[in-house]
Amino acid sequence: MQYLCLRDCYTGDRFYYGGETYELSDDIVKSEKNFKLVGQPEPPPEPLETITEAIEGEFVCPDCGRPCSSAFGLRSHRRVHKKK
Repeated sequence: MQYLCLRDCYTGDRFYYGGETYELSDDIVKSEKNFKLVGQPEPPPEPLETITEAIEGEFVCPDCGRPCSSAFGLRSHRRVHKKK
C-alpha cells in the first residue's frame, strides 16, 4: 500500500523523508503521526460532547465547550464570547 510520509522519521533502520510517498508492506509498524494511507479519507472530528466529557476536572468553557488548561486561560478565552 502507498503511504504519505508526514514528517522526517525512522521506521526500523530506514529513514523516510517527509512529503514523499512510499510503498510500505503491512508488516512495517506505521505510526499515524508519521504516515497516512494515500487515498484514505480523513476521519470525522470527535463530537464536542465527547471531548468535554473526556477532560473532566479541567476548565471547560460553558459557551462552546473548549477546554482550557487554567482558570486564567478560561477567563481569557471567555472574552471571545462577549459582545463588543
